Amino acid sequence: MITKLKRKTLESFAVVVSLLLIFGCIASSLQTAETLEPKQVAFGAGYMNVENAENSDAESIDLLDLSFRYGIAKGFDMGLAHTFDLSSESQSTGLSTFWWDIKGQLSNLQNKIGNLSFSLGLIKGYTYDPEVHVSTIPVILSVPVSENITPTFQYRISFFSDSFIPTNFESPRHAFYLGMEYSFFKMSTESWNPRIGFAVGTFNSLTGSESADRGITLNLGITIESPVSY
Repeated sequence: MITKLKRKTLESFAVVVSLLLIFGCIASSLQTAETLEPKQVAFGAGYMNVENAENSDAESIDLLDLSFRYGIAKGFDMGLAHTFDLSSESQSTGLSTFWWDIKGQLSNLQNKIGNLSFSLGLIKGYTYDPEVHVSTIPVILSVPVSENITPTFQYRISFFSDSFIPTNFESPRHAFYLGMEYSFFKMSTESWNPRIGFAVGTFNSLTGSESADRGITLNLGITIESPVSY
């Protein structure tokens, strides 16, 4: 009885915090380590705010993200996304980007509560102006603590180049994210399932350069997953 009460209290707290962040215009497209089931699809939207951690006078960057994911096979899914730069001086930031990624879940494929889920992936991004190719390797750790709540830690290392295949590996961007996802319903074969997630993160620089300032991100997003086909 006490365990159920504690779990219910934790879930209620997660919903309240997430809704406060939504109405505060803070969003994210942060993923957990879990992959979609085969032939399952998901649509997502998110908003990210990026702040300069070393210069409080610097203008923040606001990004809107729209995404689509598809379950390729058990333990594997892929996604397409587009980031829109909403900043007032977006011409100087040049962060409007098209993304493609693939992710493989290497543990806890049944997504059992309390077990560690671990996944690796590859993310490719193309920024229009200036023209930059981004290659990212994400390492994601998640632990579903209930049928609704999944805390997540993510590390990303990114390389920047003027060609599709990166040639310079000397100045990568290192990013760390800590967040949580809340699922409103259990996975179903009949109904769509909305999920919300929020996270905070930090990175050494936007471009990986040692001379650039460190940054802090605060973000939240919503995803709607289709029914599962077994």
